[in-house]
Amino acid sequence: LPGEMRMVARFPSAAYVAAEAARPSVMVRTGERYQGNEFRISAWSGASAQTAAWKLYPPTGGEARPEGFVKDNLHASFVHLHFASAPELPGRFVAAARAYVSKGGPKKKKDFRKAKQRSRER
Repeated sequence: LPGEMRMVARFPSAAYVAAEAARPSVMVRTGERYQGNEFRISAWSGASAQTAAWKLYPPTGGEARPEGFVKDNLHASFVHLHFASAPELPGRFVAAARAYVSKGGPKKKKDFRKAKQRSRER
């Protein structure tokens, strides 16, 4: 991720927010709106409107601000979505994971079963 992450002494944010998808990702389509909880104990300096996952609207109203990061099949965010109110999201994530695997998955595949067997033999 571009930017810098740092831990902070006190919570910079712990609030319910209205989250509007700023761009498409493995789970959301641009413009879709969800309710979420933004809870974090760190601050990230890399948020930009060009790569943001969300436009966040404060619960009291006001201007939206960019939050998170989307690139390729990475969707990084401090927003915790409530899947009970958006049951389509987990299914979209699983479908994206299946599509990724069917296209060859990661460039380097490691057979964990073989590695586990070798460690047992030692």
